[in-house]
Amino acid sequence: MISIRATALTLAGASLLTIAACKKNEEAKPADSPAAALPVPADTTPKALEVGDIDMGRHVGPDQKITDKTDDFAPKDTMYVAVDTKNAGTGKLTARWNAEDGKVVHEESKSISPTADATTSFFIVAPAKAGKYTVHVMLNDTEAKTKDVTVTKASSKKK
Repeated sequence: MISIRATALTLAGASLLTIAACKKNEEAKPADSPAAALPVPADTTPKALEVGDIDMGRHVGPDQKITDKTDDFAPKDTMYVAVDTKNAGTGKLTARWNAEDGKVVHEESKSISPTADATTSFFIVAPAKAGKYTVHVMLNDTEAKTKDVTVTKASSKKK
């Protein structure tokens, strides 16, 4: 009986040592835990709709972008402004042309709902009065960008 008892005690001691050794190894490797191995999730919050670049010219292409950029116009030229927007969203985009004295010459608004970066164009016929004009671009009634243009007395059309 002593030998069975000694064997049982030896097995019990060995089991305890094995369990203790396993726990010690687990404690020594906290980086190996499943929680530590998980990647940090990327920020998936969608970015808000915003105004990017604005260009001026006499013509726009089917993509609404200016095909002949210029800031100089003659009276009666068609003046286009192409407004790039970034990201997806919904909003009201406005182009307001002001004369040097601050008087509003023309204003136009469009409701937009792009699903990605996009371009929206606006146009007016250049005023007969020569001078400097400023185009104010607003998103949801907040001014985002401005662009100065000149209307000259001489024709600026390409021949």
